[in-house]
Amino acid sequence: MAQFFRDEQGTPFAALLGQYWDRQGFASGNITVGGTYTDASPFRYCGNDGTCKPGAHDPLASLDVLGEIQQGIQHEHWQPSPDTEFMLFLPFITDHCVRAVTGCGNFFHSSVDDAQGVPLIYGVISSAAHDQPCLVHSPTPSGDCAADAVIATLSHEQYESITDPEPGFPAWLYDADLPNTFTEIGDICSGLYGPVGADGANITLNGHPYLVQQMWSNHANGCALQ
Repeated sequence: MAQFFRDEQGTPFAALLGQYWDRQGFASGNITVGGTYTDASPFRYCGNDGTCKPGAHDPLASLDVLGEIQQGIQHEHWQPSPDTEFMLFLPFITDHCVRAVTGCGNFFHSSVDDAQGVPLIYGVISSAAHDQPCLVHSPTPSGDCAADAVIATLSHEQYESITDPEPGFPAWLYDADLPNTFTEIGDICSGLYGPVGADGANITLNGHPYLVQQMWSNHANGCALQ
């Protein structure tokens, strides 16, 4: 996962993000890895009051995964900011529910603000769907089926987090002119990869092959990888 993030730096794929902007300016494709943290302890049950205790919901609730992210931040002394995202990779075959209205799913992104209004932007990725060990073409780019399955959906949440870091705010509107009514650049192109090579990859980033989902490109007026 860390290699994928590093390999995005300086690529046309990352440059696609520069088509989107807010009051602070254009989104940046300058992607760096701030660090990694592996937590081998059991999940905890987290409540609305911000406290966590041993044991967890099954499946995990949104507060449980947020508590896990905050634990990693505290352990590594990281600092949330508008330009920082924290990505949580769940253990294999671990499901979670975002909220009652959307049910359970394998990946999502969101954010919460602290008392000073600083956003904690984060994404949650499960290792793969429960009924299939891999969701990518065969063969897979790296030969690690589980890792490639994660990367195939990881960029979806990463790029949506960058272009729509605080979902729920009126940054994105439904577009009746599109063939579906999804809102974000990954949702519009969900499941679309374009041509895939014999190695199972559809893109090469700094010398390494990957299979990533296409994103909505304003320049191309369609789904693309740049």
